[in-house]
Amino acid sequence: MALNQISIAKAAAVYSGLIFGLFWIPLRFLESQNVPGVWPAVLLNGTAALFMVPVVVWRWKKFVFGGWRFHVAGLLAGTTLVFYAAGLLYTDVVRIIVLYYMLPIWGFLLARIFLGAKITPIRWIAMGLGFTGLFIIFGSDAGLPLPRNAGDWMGLASGIIWAIAATMILADKTSQVIDYALYYLIWGGLGTIVVLAFSGDLASWPDTQVVLDSLIWVIPLALLGIVPAGFATLYAPAFLNPGTVGLLFMTEISVSVGTAAVFAGEPFGIRETVGVILISTAGLLEPVRDWHKNRQKERG
Repeated sequence: MALNQISIAKAAAVYSGLIFGLFWIPLRFLESQNVPGVWPAVLLNGTAALFMVPVVVWRWKKFVFGGWRFHVAGLLAGTTLVFYAAGLLYTDVVRIIVLYYMLPIWGFLLARIFLGAKITPIRWIAMGLGFTGLFIIFGSDAGLPLPRNAGDWMGLASGIIWAIAATMILADKTSQVIDYALYYLIWGGLGTIVVLAFSGDLASWPDTQVVLDSLIWVIPLALLGIVPAGFATLYAPAFLNPGTVGLLFMTEISVSVGTAAVFAGEPFGIRETVGVILISTAGLLEPVRDWHKNRQKERG
């Protein structure tokens, strides 16, 4: 496997974490503009999915003849986006992130069981740093990250489902990343409509003028933010251990905590600073180690 693919995959995972670390802001803003229930997720995910329809038409053969493993993995990946987006509207940002980012544990365990991948010492250290950072930031206030409501359960489920999907994607040597990314975004849009129907929010139709006004920024956000992040999200697990992907995605925690402090007035003191440093270090530990090794090889 080409070395640059690994490097790009790790950069893609970090980029995805950065973008989705900001995802709560437009969701909560739409909510504040009287777009009720899960409708903000429908509006954002649905708009991104609509941009993918022409590409799906272009790749239609894969979606018809891709095989059950491809369809299951793509559906699971899309379900992750559905649960994560909807969960952000049903519970605190902090709680869903804590529960979602238990995924490195599921990822490393699944990769070990089904792919025979080793949990190396540096990965144990990275997991330890990451979860120590989580505890420092959230432990004393949130207690143990046990699910308490529907949003919490969505956060926990999205992490587990993503770990399963990432393991299946890594094991699939016949499908292309673009097809998984399409599935991720398409099912992310369709899935929120399903959640909308079952949540009872379908009857709470948002004000049409508010929706039309929001499209001025929702459309470019979906096209320039969510769509590229969706492709980056699926590019990473195509080349990396799902546990490693989870650790790299932890950059999302740092971004979420920082933006919550700036835009939502949440505290950002010494405890948050130390936690963010630990979490960021956890996500960068293995990529920096690999970069250092590559530099040494280049020097001979």
